[in-house]
Amino acid sequence: MRIRRHFPLIGVILFFIFLSLLFLHGIISENRVIDNSHYWNEFLFELDNLKYSMNYGTLPFWTPFYYSGRPFMSNPQWFFLSPAFFVYLLIRNQVVSMNIIVFFYFTLSGIAMYLLALELGYKRKSALLAGLVYSLATPNTWWIKTGFIAINAGYSILPLAVLFFHKALHKRSISAAALLGIMLAWQVQAGASLMFIYTSIALSIWALAELILSKKLRRAILKPSLSNPYLKIVAVSLLSFLFLGAPKLLMATGFIHTTNRVHGVSMAEYIGEDPLKISNSAHYLLLTDPEAAFLGVEKHLAMRGSLGVIAFVLAILGALRFRKRRVLILIIIALASLTLASRNPLTLQLHGLPIIGSTRHISRMLFIYAFAMSLLAAEGFSLLLARMKGKKSDIVTYAIFSLILVELLIIPGFPKTFNLNKEIRGNRVMGYLGNEANKESFRIDTLDANELVGAFGYSYYSKDGIESVKGGGATWNDDYLMFLAVAKKYNIAKLGGMLNTKYFTSSKPVDIDGLSLVKKFERCLYCERNKRGSIAGPYLYLNNYSLPRVFKAEHAILVEGEGRNAKNLAYQLMLSREFNPSKEILIQDSLDRLTLEEINALDMVVLTEAPSPGEREVIKGMASEGKAVFPDLTKGETKIDRRVLMKKIEELGNGIQEINAMKFRRKGPNEASVDVTKPGWIFISGKYALYPGWKASINNNVIPVRLCDGVVSCVFIERKGTVNLKYMPFGLRKGLWLSALSLVALVGLMVVPTRKHIKRRKANDSD
Repeated sequence: MRIRRHFPLIGVILFFIFLSLLFLHGIISENRVIDNSHYWNEFLFELDNLKYSMNYGTLPFWTPFYYSGRPFMSNPQWFFLSPAFFVYLLIRNQVVSMNIIVFFYFTLSGIAMYLLALELGYKRKSALLAGLVYSLATPNTWWIKTGFIAINAGYSILPLAVLFFHKALHKRSISAAALLGIMLAWQVQAGASLMFIYTSIALSIWALAELILSKKLRRAILKPSLSNPYLKIVAVSLLSFLFLGAPKLLMATGFIHTTNRVHGVSMAEYIGEDPLKISNSAHYLLLTDPEAAFLGVEKHLAMRGSLGVIAFVLAILGALRFRKRRVLILIIIALASLTLASRNPLTLQLHGLPIIGSTRHISRMLFIYAFAMSLLAAEGFSLLLARMKGKKSDIVTYAIFSLILVELLIIPGFPKTFNLNKEIRGNRVMGYLGNEANKESFRIDTLDANELVGAFGYSYYSKDGIESVKGGGATWNDDYLMFLAVAKKYNIAKLGGMLNTKYFTSSKPVDIDGLSLVKKFERCLYCERNKRGSIAGPYLYLNNYSLPRVFKAEHAILVEGEGRNAKNLAYQLMLSREFNPSKEILIQDSLDRLTLEEINALDMVVLTEAPSPGEREVIKGMASEGKAVFPDLTKGETKIDRRVLMKKIEELGNGIQEINAMKFRRKGPNEASVDVTKPGWIFISGKYALYPGWKASINNNVIPVRLCDGVVSCVFIERKGTVNLKYMPFGLRKGLWLSALSLVALVGLMVVPTRKHIKRRKANDSD
């Protein structure tokens, strides 16, 4: 009898599995992937890094394979300990794993909404319709076809979070409160930080509406007593969330402070290219792409929330039951999401808030709209069925379900796919570079990428252990991006050489000083057909200005200061003809922070701001030893004599051009070592100084890592030995401690009996 009771749910699960197989039939293969750059380029890249790290028995907290190296799992867009991680542990095949994950989340979206609808009191048919509409709504299918898959993960978890929130609120369920915290942590761990924000907004609106609309509930929640059960519910939810989400959350917070998002985003990015407005509302809220094209409605490429005409009409019909509390709450959520998705005084004010103000494209608030409207469609469907009986009800049910399937599944079409392995085999450039003996000794870049962010190719080359200079994603380090911009505009060979860029690919012949043609390879026609030909060349150029990954610099110049003047001067010097990066390094730091040994090893100091009293004493000492200081304060100079400065830099850079290269070894993603054969200033072409978390040591003694040549690193070594570089993400240790403390508090909260239970126990004992 118990098994029979679950038959309807089993049938629903099988229905959504079949729907997923139908929608995603193109990737039922170990070679084919969705033709979505976020899918084959970024999601695949995540799994490639996971595979690489597991070869060393660790996790990819850092990746060397794009942006010349940067934090990886700290990125809020990448997954951490989520189903994607565990599926790969079982499958150990990147393509199969990511195809399984997109199947899983698409299936879950429908099942989760079905379960939520049952919790809210809808009958099975109406709940099934809600699940069908929600899974096939444009925010879900469009994002699978064109967007980042982590968003679909958060989208599918949203109904589950609301489900457990509703149980905790109305049934005072402690277990539901714990599961609510787990669902929110799941979103964070899955890399769906954006959906975590939107889910929090939806839950906040729902809770506020419940407080306003229900006097009984308001009295219970706001009861000023320590025995109030809702205090425990809130505490359990928060502790459950922190237990599972704190490590990822604190890592992400630390990472954001090193990126362009540290001060939020600009108003233009926040609003996005095309927010919701009256002129585009038909396409955004009602029509699918084919319907918009057929009716001559202007199509928009931005995020949309359309559910199709059938579901929209049902939702409007359901809204007529606004006297029901659940319906009124859903209407409020839908209207609130429409308000937040459009440009108006409220959204402009929200840009100033710390979390919401850091999101991009307000039209993405339509995720919440699709959520509310799916349930309102179920309400309209139940209203329709209530007025029909017998076969007429069945006919209408089949007709509506069929029309929704045709409108949202068949007419828009299925995701386009392509054979990934065929592209990889057709990339002759990648095959050539894959035969290099020491792949960790160079990086690659493409001359075809017009944008500094969003370049393709790194996910392909990482498969062979080849590192790329450019990368993708919505977060980047401003200093590094400035370096790439300056290099592209003024001298890509020289500055690229400082990044250890040995090779450049190009789709056409180029004539750039410092680059020489290695070979024109056979064109990858399959790549070109899929508009990814630039990844495969076919022209491969050698950068004659490429520097070794690690070498001993003969001379060190300190550009003293941390402001814009210091950065501008450093770039002017690096780009100058007189500066020889194979013999000289530019250290960008303050004299106050350098050790005495480092100061003694300097050849020159260039001041960009007024020195402190302590720095003045150091400068006097350097000047007395005959070392160059610009301007020379001991002689009363107040301005830098550029002519004399450049002449001195040229003198330091002259001489034999032999470079004292040293062996660099990667020991997995989070560790590397350098065999130092000659003491002094050691240039390391890695961004270790840009990110807190990297530590350098020699003979178990920690040594400082300095910022050199704009974005790379250098260390000062007094004697021969092996320099070990290790990375621990900023915030991870604190996150693990917070997670452990939350677990202890959670267990204590669940184990310690409440006053009500104590009274009941005493009453039982007295009997």
